[in-house]
Amino acid sequence: MGKGEFAIIGIGEVPTGNYPERSEFEIAYTVARMAIQDAGIDKKEIGAVLCAQHIMSNPDNDYNTEMVFGRLPEAIGAKNCRVTCMTSSGGASSYSIRKTAEGILRSGETDTVLVVHAQRFSQFTPNEQAKYFSIAGSDVEWEVPYGMTYNSLAAMITQAYMAHTGTTIEQIAAVCVACRK
Repeated sequence: MGKGEFAIIGIGEVPTGNYPERSEFEIAYTVARMAIQDAGIDKKEIGAVLCAQHIMSNPDNDYNTEMVFGRLPEAIGAKNCRVTCMTSSGGASSYSIRKTAEGILRSGETDTVLVVHAQRFSQFTPNEQAKYFSIAGSDVEWEVPYGMTYNSLAAMITQAYMAHTGTTIEQIAAVCVACRK
């Protein structure tokens, strides 16, 4: 397989919003079935199921464990699935999971990989979400007490970039606005 010789052939998506009654597994199962139908393939063609790790879970949530041990292929009837894998790369999980899928496809293990990402934050209050993401990945002993979090690191990098290039805060903001459109 040469570079670029694979394609995304189907997608599934559930509505985004505040759905606290919906479980991560329900989301994963629903989008998996939708993607298979959208691709027009038989579930027997699926040789690998990859998922991104769910973050900010309640302690009693077993989604990550169940996904690693193959609950989703079993639930959707993908009986020929030989590979399950979970990636976790912070904000780059979609890139890592794509590279993992590419590796599996290049290996010849299978011609069809199902990729699922199910995230649910609606069981947490906005304050709990803000607290989680404000210190996620930061060392609680050495960085957080002194205000060094990922948010502050991004701000420092932005300030340095602006000082070095002469870029204005309005120009920086215009990128965010353009991306939102």
